[in-house]
Amino acid sequence: MRHLVSSLFCIASITACVSWEAPDLDGDGLLASEGDCDDLNGASNPGAEEIWYDGVDQNCDGNDGDKDGDGFDSWQVGGPDCWDDPDSPPPAFLVVSSDWQQPEASEVHPDAAETWYDGVDQNCDEASDFDQDGDGYLSSKHADAEGLVGDDCIDGSELDDPNGAGLDPAEVNPGVTEDTCYDGTNADCDSDGPDPLNTNGDYLSDNDCDGDGWMLTEECDDSDPAIEPNDAPD
Repeated sequence: MRHLVSSLFCIASITACVSWEAPDLDGDGLLASEGDCDDLNGASNPGAEEIWYDGVDQNCDGNDGDKDGDGFDSWQVGGPDCWDDPDSPPPAFLVVSSDWQQPEASEVHPDAAETWYDGVDQNCDEASDFDQDGDGYLSSKHADAEGLVGDDCIDGSELDDPNGAGLDPAEVNPGVTEDTCYDGTNADCDSDGPDPLNTNGDYLSDNDCDGDGWMLTEECDDSDPAIEPNDAPD
């Protein structure tokens, strides 16, 4: 028994004194201790050029999906970042005009603050950049890249508009079926008078309750569209 214990002690002592490291298996000149994250792939080492979004970490920095460095992986690798490559801005992420400052890729991600009406989906929620109040109608005051506008006269940011004062912007759009007369708001966005005889440039549909094109101050009965100022007795 004494000889067995002595033999085990010697083996343990020898093992403790010997250090061993795996060889350079892929022959790229770097060992695992030198940062080689995949020693079976000669194309992966700290000196390699990263090929983004291919599922391989070529340069061993732990990052294959966040090229712009904003902390969010690109949708190309299953992440939530809708624009991640700063070298290739997609056409859909270019501002609609020079009136807006062009954001960089690192400024576009799910935590970014949305800049409305510039045509860029900064927060990657895929909602229209021209429907701030989310009522399904696009702003009538902000054109898209093609110069087209919607028909929503109050769309979230124009809360100081006198034609929408006191209303939730989402309740101001052409789909509104009940518009309270004479309250200073134009909830259904119908700013044009239906009667071409009315040439008053100050026409307000909120003051035309019967919708005949004549405002309350211009006719004696604003509840009956059959009664107009130009009516003459037979």
